Amino acid sequence: MSPPEGAGRLLRGGRVVVRVLVVWLLTTGALLLLDRLLVGFAMASWWQPTVLALLLGLLSAVAWPLILRIALPVALYTLGLASYLLLGAALLVLSFAIPGVTIVDLSTAVGVAVAMSVVGALASSVLAIDEDEAFFRRAARRPGATPETDERPPGVLFLQVDGLGHDTLRRALRSGEMPVFSRWLSHGSHTLTHWHTDWSSQTGASVCGILHGDSSDILGFRWYEKDTDHVMACSNPEDAAEIERRHSDGRGLL
Repeated sequence: MSPPEGAGRLLRGGRVVVRVLVVWLLTTGALLLLDRLLVGFAMASWWQPTVLALLLGLLSAVAWPLILRIALPVALYTLGLASYLLLGAALLVLSFAIPGVTIVDLSTAVGVAVAMSVVGALASSVLAIDEDEAFFRRAARRPGATPETDERPPGVLFLQVDGLGHDTLRRALRSGEMPVFSRWLSHGSHTLTHWHTDWSSQTGASVCGILHGDSSDILGFRWYEKDTDHVMACSNPEDAAEIERRHSDGRGLL
C-alpha cells in the first residue's frame, strides 16, 4: 500500500525538527559540562545553557555564514584560525546579552567556540548516518525513466551520483532498487569497480582524476593561490576550465 500523499514530506519535516531538537539538547549538555570543567566560564542558573545553546544555533545558521563570507580572505590567510577568533568574539558578545553568563576573556570564549564546533560536527555526523542511502533509495523509486531507443548519437554519457558509496550501491543492487544498473551488469556491458579518492575527496578532485587521470594540486572545493591572488572554486565555470587546462594531457577519458 502506497503512503498517503504528502506523507513523505511530513516525515522529512519531522526528521528536521527532531534533528534540531537533538542538536539543541547536545549543545546544552556540552555547555553544562564546560561550565564545570572550564575555568573562566560560568552560568548561574539552569535556563542559561538552554538559551545560550539556542542563540549559538541561530548564530551558526544565520549570522555566521554572512560574517565568514566577509572575512573569508582573513580566514584563508590564517588557515581558518581567524574564524575561531571571530566566533569566540561573537560568543563573548552573546554572554553579555544573557544575564548570569560569565566568560572572563576572549581566549576562554575561543575555547568554548572550538568545543562547540567539535560537538556540532560530531552531532551532524551521527545524525547523518545512512542519510545518503535513504536519499538514493527515494531517488531510485522515482518514475519517469526515458524509454530506450536504438537511434542514439555517438558519444559517451557520464552519469554522476554524488556521494553514492560502493557498499550502498551494492545493497541497492541486491534489493532490486536499481534494475537498470543490474541489467547492465548482468549483460556484461558494464562493470562495477571501486574508485579511491586521494586526500581531497570532494567532487572537483574526483571528477578530474576520473576524466583526466590527474587530480594533483586540487586542495579542496576552493583554495587560495598566492601567485595570482585568486580563490579557485570548482563551481566557478572559469576556474573549472582552468583546472581542466592544467590537468588534461590528451590521455584521459576526455
